[in-house]
Amino acid sequence: MTKKNKKKKTGIFQKIETLSVFDDRSNPRLVKADRRLILSLVLIYSLMALLNLGTFNFPQSAWLPELGETVVLDFGQEVEIDTCVANPNFFVDIPAYWADPYDKSSTGEVTITTDAGQSFSFVHEREQLYQWYGAQLGIRTRTLTLTVTQEKIALNEMAFFDAEGKLLPVAVVSETGVQLVDEQHTAQAETLYFGFNGMYFDENLYAITAQQHLHGQEPYEWTHPPLGKLLISVGIAVFGMVPFGWRIMGVLFGALMIPILYIFAKRIFKRTDFAFIAAALLTFDCMHFTLARVSNIDVFSAVFILLMFLFMFDYINLNFYDVPLKKTLKPLLLSGLFFGMTISVKWNGFYGGAGLAILLFWTLASRLRERIKAKTERERERTKTFGRNTMLTLAACLAFFIVIPALIYFLSYISYYIYEASLAEGSYGIEDSVRTLWRYQQDMFRYHNTLDFGHEYQSRWHQWLIMERPIRYWSIVTPTLVSCMTLTGNPIVWFVGTAGALGLVCARITGWFKGNRATLLLAIAVLSNLLPWAFLSRTTFIYHYFATLPFMLLAGLYFLYIWEQKNKKTYWFKWALLAAAIVFFALMFPAISGIPMPSWYAWFLEYCLPTGSLFYGYV
Repeated sequence: MTKKNKKKKTGIFQKIETLSVFDDRSNPRLVKADRRLILSLVLIYSLMALLNLGTFNFPQSAWLPELGETVVLDFGQEVEIDTCVANPNFFVDIPAYWADPYDKSSTGEVTITTDAGQSFSFVHEREQLYQWYGAQLGIRTRTLTLTVTQEKIALNEMAFFDAEGKLLPVAVVSETGVQLVDEQHTAQAETLYFGFNGMYFDENLYAITAQQHLHGQEPYEWTHPPLGKLLISVGIAVFGMVPFGWRIMGVLFGALMIPILYIFAKRIFKRTDFAFIAAALLTFDCMHFTLARVSNIDVFSAVFILLMFLFMFDYINLNFYDVPLKKTLKPLLLSGLFFGMTISVKWNGFYGGAGLAILLFWTLASRLRERIKAKTERERERTKTFGRNTMLTLAACLAFFIVIPALIYFLSYISYYIYEASLAEGSYGIEDSVRTLWRYQQDMFRYHNTLDFGHEYQSRWHQWLIMERPIRYWSIVTPTLVSCMTLTGNPIVWFVGTAGALGLVCARITGWFKGNRATLLLAIAVLSNLLPWAFLSRTTFIYHYFATLPFMLLAGLYFLYIWEQKNKKTYWFKWALLAAAIVFFALMFPAISGIPMPSWYAWFLEYCLPTGSLFYGYV
């Protein structure tokens, strides 16, 4: 090697490229270095995602009063209840006696009166569930009298603080209402952390329903199949009905996406460096980070969709002329199994299912072409099993993609059957279960078919590609600090996906490279998961893009992969993109995690970075 050549290998990206962990260039299977890289990324993600995930200290008992009921709270002496620390904090319990959780026309109200006759009201609206609310009082009194003036109201806990943020001891001196102040240790005066320690956005649908599934109660949220809520209920069963409990399963599945995408990329590129880049970009994507930390079912659906396409990719790379038919059926079975799981979380799994069907029949058509083109005796002998193998494959797929998914879907409603059986006067059997299942499918279809409520953060599919309309989950603004959690993407990660995928399409059209099974699968996965949203008139949000994002990312990286094959000097570009993605993730971290930040920094994020609207004018 000449001195000139040695000099070329001293660049930082070239040094990364030649590290021993990236030496493997042609093995689609995981090696020891891959496992170490996966573990490193999962640990990094988990440490970040578990930071301020939610409290374990949470009120559990609730005051569920009747109309006109009165409770008297006594502080023992005349105290100053100040306005500077957002008091009191109302914590609202599950309204189990509300018939229709989507009818928000009815509210509850309690009037609070001081010794001097001053009064103010707290109005409880339907969406205020398991969340702290602060109110500025600025009063001096010994007792407070609470009177329910409008049904229905439900309160978990009330707490009061003085000007220094000190919790004021209080007792109930009436016959009822002890649940209002029996868990004062759970109260907090710091408003900037309210978002972590209460429900927000769709958490008040999914987490509450998850708890009800545990107790065999009527589901509060029924607009999606139950499997996602059942998975959330596992965290609640282990850790209790606390913020950490209803969010932990999302974090675990968010972490699970990283090794799955790594494996997928390793199968496609057969290179450790590109597999690592793919998984690392996902690790530092803002939507992946934030969405998994919310009690939301989309992360479960995305994991199952990724898995069902991963195993379908294994299938299309097998040929039943060259390997035993049984070996080709195994990935089909696993693909069908995860297809059944994803449709049991959300119906959008059917979009990806259509993509699976296209890939299956494309593969069988390829085998037919091989049979037709067989000219020599050896080729005819090799392909003579086409008819038998095709019929057996189709018969197996009826079981794998129809019977098994249908059974999974039916069983996912088991908590519904338990609840209905508890109401039945006589026996409750399979026929009754089927009727229950069918009734909920009709209700779901009507709901989604007419869903158009003009939400502030709604967006269309083409806006997702450029992060035009993020979702501001919550924000708390003080004169000097801002705490916020916004669902958006990492501009670099989404640029790799959108621009790279478009570049791949152009390269294929112009003949710059020939397509293969990997690019076919990525194209089908992207189109089947994204395009159906273009034809729906219902209200949609940026998180509906989440299931498409991993495939867009892989497609974009495939363009870089082809580019690097054509021009070896571009080896550094993928590493530069990863470095830029990490920088953007670090810059955006306060806005996507809820960690308090200075007001000037929030202004910088909102108006100086290409991140979309993070605060929607609140800074």
